[in-house]
Amino acid sequence: MPGESIDLGAAYHSYTRREPFGVVGVILPWNAPLNQAGRGIAPALAAGNTVVAKPSEFTSASLLELARLAVEECGLPPGCERRHRHGRRSGRGSRRHRDVRKVAFTGSVRAGREVGKIAAERIIP
Repeated sequence: MPGESIDLGAAYHSYTRREPFGVVGVILPWNAPLNQAGRGIAPALAAGNTVVAKPSEFTSASLLELARLAVEECGLPPGCERRHRHGRRSGRGSRRHRDVRKVAFTGSVRAGREVGKIAAERIIP
């Protein structure tokens, strides 16, 4: 992804440099899991990031099927570990892990407060 040069006058200039974050944690709600996954996962992958997605434990296994299709039919690199865990602890771990450098979240206000608190403590977007 190219950056931009910004003219700041006669003797000055600035430039932007766009780089991937690395690992993006995408936390998904129980409703419309594929739609919400597309909104969080596609931009992260397009920007060169790796994604760890955590669907709600109350949703279908459709995200696991999407991951399988992405590898087998779309050519995404294999080797992703697929886990289906239950409860708050699995989502909390993906937000706290030191390799997760950005979090995308859709869900309840209560969970949003927790995600925001952890992101603020770690100083990540």
